[in-house]
Amino acid sequence: MNVWIYVEGPADASALDVLFDRWKRDIGALHGTGSTWAVRLLPQGGKSKLLANLGSLAAEKLSNNERDLVVGLPDLYPLQSDRTARHWHTCADSLKTLQRAAVRVALRDTFRVRRESIDVLLARFYAGVLKYDLEMLLLAAVDQLKEVLQTRERLGDWRQPVEDQNGEKPPKEIIDKLFRAKHPNRREYRDTTDAPNVLKRVSDLREVVYRNNRRQCPEFLNMLNWLGDKTGVPVLTPST
Repeated sequence: MNVWIYVEGPADASALDVLFDRWKRDIGALHGTGSTWAVRLLPQGGKSKLLANLGSLAAEKLSNNERDLVVGLPDLYPLQSDRTARHWHTCADSLKTLQRAAVRVALRDTFRVRRESIDVLLARFYAGVLKYDLEMLLLAAVDQLKEVLQTRERLGDWRQPVEDQNGEKPPKEIIDKLFRAKHPNRREYRDTTDAPNVLKRVSDLREVVYRNNRRQCPEFLNMLNWLGDKTGVPVLTPST
């Protein structure tokens, strides 16, 4: 079994890879070192390319292996409000609907899957969304972010849950301003190195999705729960 997670770019892939490190080790311990089990994070060169190619990519994986799981995980930002646009979406739900429709069409038209079998295959596809972009996870991992910035100061206010920090002031913009203001070198934020550097310090993923017993990342948490249910290996450590 493979878990194929399609993301926009290399920063998303490397950051999520380190965040999933314990889960991947748990999978290896359960299935053994000789297992063909793998979690693969696949950057697609941006949101437009991901949305353009996801239907055929996901359909191919689903139709080629009856156990493989596929996740689409584009950023919600920027929203596409022009109804004439190919990938029109104005919210998380419309972006998820767009992904499911693309996979359904590819299964039907490209891979000639019988109509009665399409829903069975789609049960192994998860249309997800990073709301509004990857950096919401850095805002959620505030203690680890402070460690990288080498500061004990209060970093500022953002919306709760952090996934609601929207396109008017997206998480990546906030993170960049924090690096320029708080980092010892007062430098710009570098997503491909700084995002994994923050998230590799997270010892328990539950610290990111919950804070003070409140959900910080409901959309992201839904995806994690789906992965745990489908693989039989919980992504989050059990609460105590």
